[in-house]
Amino acid sequence: MFIFMLPERQVKSLTGLSKAKIVKMVPSFSEAYRELKASKGKGKNKKRPGAPLKYMMRFRLIYTLVYLKSNQTNDFIASMFKVPRSSMAALINEGIEVITHTCEKLGVAPARDIKSAEEALNKLG
Repeated sequence: MFIFMLPERQVKSLTGLSKAKIVKMVPSFSEAYRELKASKGKGKNKKRPGAPLKYMMRFRLIYTLVYLKSNQTNDFIASMFKVPRSSMAALINEGIEVITHTCEKLGVAPARDIKSAEEALNKLG
């Protein structure tokens, strides 16, 4: 994957994470991806030609992280990763959904149940 050929500083600049953290996050990301697919009834284990799943998951995680960090257009991300422009929006939305599910499973998702500023202050201490 071309982004892993870049120096550590550039990878962190593009994704917000170090190479080691990305590699460490791939198994959780892959598991969350399979769980979401299975919950939607799409998790059939079909034998397909192409890259092994762990490389596909690393690729999906990286382009989603780049999108979230840079807030570039889908067209730009598609051209950067040489992915068809027509499918980039769906791939990014799916990647965001998987990252959200991963963070919830790991217990690192931000709280979404605060109703007022007073409640937020109470939670802080």
